[in-house]
Amino acid sequence: MNKDIKNNKRQLVKDAIINVSQEIIKTQGFNALSIRKIADEIDYSIGSIYQYFKNKDEIIKELIEIKYKEMIHLLSSKNNATSLIDSIKVKFISYCKFALNNRDYYKEMMLSNNPNVLSMTGILNDPPTPGIQMLIQYLTSLDKQPGYNVENPNQTAKFLWSSIFGLVIKMIIEDVNDFNMVENHIDLLLKTLKGE
Repeated sequence: MNKDIKNNKRQLVKDAIINVSQEIIKTQGFNALSIRKIADEIDYSIGSIYQYFKNKDEIIKELIEIKYKEMIHLLSSKNNATSLIDSIKVKFISYCKFALNNRDYYKEMMLSNNPNVLSMTGILNDPPTPGIQMLIQYLTSLDKQPGYNVENPNQTAKFLWSSIFGLVIKMIIEDVNDFNMVENHIDLLLKTLKGE
């Protein structure tokens, strides 16, 4: 068999495994995901699945990587904010919407202690992950603007993110959908950056 055809087939099967896994998680949650369910859905043997992924954890890691990249892309995209502080607010709101629209993924992604997942999502340790690095850059720029005082952008980024994370994860766990709460929380946090 031509090597390109074989590689294409391999990628198609791997994509099918990922797509079915996403659908199972979306409709039934992470706990419902199993190699047997995936195999049944794509009409493959369980052994065939193991040719593409070592185990269920490897599939979950790949799914989390996909969602994490979506989140970083969303946060990296330009917005129509007219000031830097408004841009930061828009990014935080986008982050919260992403989390609340992807509750199971977000919870699995952000509460995982898997070292591979933590390399993408860890917040408190250095070096900063891409999301925290982005926030540090915004805060460093904000510190140079009149009326703002961000003494330690690295630490401030971690504090701000941790506070928003705490609210969002509680909203997910308690099944709260009050987005006004998110906006009020973000406004309150951003007021602390004023150099008064």
